[in-house]
Amino acid sequence: MALSNSFDFTLNRNALITRALRLLGVVSADQTPTDSEIEDASEMLNLMLKAWEADGLQLWTLTQVSLSPVQGQYKYTMGLGGDVSVVGQPVEIFEAHRRETSTTVDVSIQRMARKDYWELSDKDTEGTPVNYYFEPQITSNLSNFYLWPAPDATFAANSTVEILYQKPFDDMNSASDN
Repeated sequence: MALSNSFDFTLNRNALITRALRLLGVVSADQTPTDSEIEDASEMLNLMLKAWEADGLQLWTLTQVSLSPVQGQYKYTMGLGGDVSVVGQPVEIFEAHRRETSTTVDVSIQRMARKDYWELSDKDTEGTPVNYYFEPQITSNLSNFYLWPAPDATFAANSTVEILYQKPFDDMNSASDN
């Protein structure tokens, strides 16, 4: 059996909508959907994606970002315009690790449970972070990422925190969105 070894097939939003409308018999093979049909179908496509996501289908991507620690700062916001500016609000952290910038040595940072983090009596204790707590937000476009202990001056000057996070698919707003 021959294999293509090709992994680059994509369908942009309008091509996907046109194909669906043809399968449904709304337009024939020699027709192009009207702007109104494309607009209506685009709205339905985004509604379907959101509904599938709400039902628990795994419609997300993994992305990595670097956090530049600030001495004494233990809470960082993640999202567009946050301390860690990323497109698409993080909904889950898969892993985090410290990276020494001079040697690129990585050391895992352990995730803390909510209860354990909030029971810490002195959250602004400074040192080399060994734990993190992630708090996704529903009512805001920013999620919270906490380090413990808070970065001290040496850590802030010589390290980054590398975060692998889950974000939802982008909405399909433009005709060329894949």
